[in-house]
Amino acid sequence: MSDQVIITIRDTTFQLPRQYFVSLQLDAGEKVRTEVCEVPSETPAFHKNQFTFWVHGGLSAEHTLTLVAYVVMHEPEEGKDNMPQALGNCTLSLGSLGARLIATSEPVVSNLTFMRRKGEADPLPVGKISVQVERAPTRAWLTVAARAAHGLPKRADGSAPAAQLVCSVQTQQIAP
Repeated sequence: MSDQVIITIRDTTFQLPRQYFVSLQLDAGEKVRTEVCEVPSETPAFHKNQFTFWVHGGLSAEHTLTLVAYVVMHEPEEGKDNMPQALGNCTLSLGSLGARLIATSEPVVSNLTFMRRKGEADPLPVGKISVQVERAPTRAWLTVAARAAHGLPKRADGSAPAAQLVCSVQTQQIAP
């Protein structure tokens, strides 16, 4: 059983106005990322802020979404960009949200803090992020087919059934 979840980055906040981007990874799956924000900001906004992930085993299983904030530093005297540096990370347990996501069609918003670990010291908060998690919509349909009842066993009262009904329910994920 697999579900799809849509993760939307709503807000991010950092201490200094810089150019940032955020990467997201579900368990050990593919890592995806936002673009680098256009203008240095303490509250960067991303155009590419919505990501869809397959959740194998369903939403009731334990899955972890890892978010990593990166900062792009500039060297004005050299006129070139340095490599992006990981600033901090945070995790979100989708298993803890699974029951709410399955029970309702409403998105769930989680507010997280990016933490950076420096050596043996306690982790330091370096930013905040608000993410919205929702189940991808599904389409369901019911198929009912009537067939002739030839060869079916007789009912308890001795009468023969006139028809056999075969029903099936199918669902399909709708691409966001």
